[in-house]
Amino acid sequence: MKKIGLILIALSILSLGVSVVSADVPNVTSLGVEVATDGRTLSITVRHSSPSNIHYISKLEVKVGDNVEVVDLDPQSTTSFTEEVSIATSGRVEVRAYCTLHGWSSWASLGETPS
Repeated sequence: MKKIGLILIALSILSLGVSVVSADVPNVTSLGVEVATDGRTLSITVRHSSPSNIHYISKLEVKVGDNVEVVDLDPQSTTSFTEEVSIATSGRVEVRAYCTLHGWSSWASLGETPS
């Protein structure tokens, strides 16, 4: 009985140093396509907290139909930013963002781009 009490006290003390940590994976919050006579432009808005010169969105992966394009980015200074990408083909649009510390976001999809 005394042993169990000591174990419980030890576990209680150890649990004082434990804290919950959550990763701030980026989130693609908005996708839109603008169609003009000279082509289509995909507007991508991303939210990502606490950007710095070592913690930022370094690239976007854009899938349109069967085509995949990786867009390299410079470090951001705001938690939300919009990037515009020219797209040459039509098809289902999917985008994800890559954080230098937390990795890839989940895919965001727009559906079919207008022809």
